[in-house]
Amino acid sequence: MSDSLSTFAEKVRARSKGINLTAAHVLTAGLLLAVALLVTGIALQLAGFAPEHSRVVSVMDMPRALAAVEPSGFYSLGLIVLLATPIARVVALAVGFGRRRAWLFCALSALVFAVLTLTACLGLLT
Repeated sequence: MSDSLSTFAEKVRARSKGINLTAAHVLTAGLLLAVALLVTGIALQLAGFAPEHSRVVSVMDMPRALAAVEPSGFYSLGLIVLLATPIARVVALAVGFGRRRAWLFCALSALVFAVLTLTACLGLLT
């Protein structure tokens, strides 16, 4: 009886390790991309690419600021990537749990994603 229990525990640990590794890769990639964008903005600022009147860039104006190589566009995109990274982790967990047919954890991850999405939408409205 204890052999079957330990075998089951090993299988659960092996499954969890794959999901945790995927989530760690998502967090690492998001952090590295955000840091690269923010450092690029700093480098452009120090190189003198900033416009005379520095201003906050909205999400709608960000493509123009990035195309014009303005540091504020890179700052804004870097912060958006940094804020979206935990949300991407939740999505990766939901997909991972779904692929492993762990429906309870998949549903919980989907619920967390829904709460994060609702919070972001309400934040944009105010």
